[in-house]
Amino acid sequence: MNCKKILCIDAGGTFFKYGVYRQDGERVTDVMQVPSRSDGSKEEILASYRRIILDVEEQVGFDAIGISTPGPFDYATGTSGMKHKYAAIYGVSLKEEFGAFTSKPVFFVSDTNAFLLGEYTGEVCKYQNVLGVTIGTGLGLSVIYGGALLKGPTGGVAEVIYNLPYGDGIAEDAVSARGIVATYGKEISAKEVAMAAFDGDRTAREVYCRMGVALGTVLKESIKKYHAELILIGGQVAKSIELFGDAVEKTANIKVLPARSFEEAALRGISNEYFNYYGKSV
Repeated sequence: MNCKKILCIDAGGTFFKYGVYRQDGERVTDVMQVPSRSDGSKEEILASYRRIILDVEEQVGFDAIGISTPGPFDYATGTSGMKHKYAAIYGVSLKEEFGAFTSKPVFFVSDTNAFLLGEYTGEVCKYQNVLGVTIGTGLGLSVIYGGALLKGPTGGVAEVIYNLPYGDGIAEDAVSARGIVATYGKEISAKEVAMAAFDGDRTAREVYCRMGVALGTVLKESIKKYHAELILIGGQVAKSIELFGDAVEKTANIKVLPARSFEEAALRGISNEYFNYYGKSV
């Protein structure tokens, strides 16, 4: 059987993670990563993409390229609208730039949507209305309604929650890695706060519990709007879900589950999107 293959790239703020997937769902390479240089020049950012695409094409080959990236971003044209990271490619069409070194078709998907698409498999599919939440340096929300992913007008997320009012600021101030650090009040990472909580630090545990309450509160309107039955939580902060998951469930009165694959969900989501939609016309 001659299976089509897609190169999937998850463009994070620190690293590009990538791998090649076949139409039958099998991954045919390791999940690899290189620095994304999100704070670098346009040439440096494009060089990271070029290195991945050319190296993988030489080693295993592929039929198309799929990229998950945060927003704001015009996913239809491949044009970045970000200023907080990848600022050097603001207003640049990556589709056009890629044409200088590859003839393969390229498509783009929201990183939060890719996460949910990658996790919406198996037993999870018994739920028709699901919210996917990613918590890391920022806060993202994706929506599956009636068993289908909802998208915004530029192909991104259907619902934005990071800037919803909460407390004296916005939701992302309370629900994010930086929010955890700010609430804890010491110059250490969110991961280190979690480690302290697991070691019995009551203040650290309270910080995560408060974040869970904040997230549950922020999600209430979206839960009601989309008749959500389940919340899936991913992102780096979700690795500590046992510290805040119960608080989300109790506050929002909904079932909460962690991502089953923290490292690969977005890549599998890109693959699923391609073979279920884009790949039919390529």
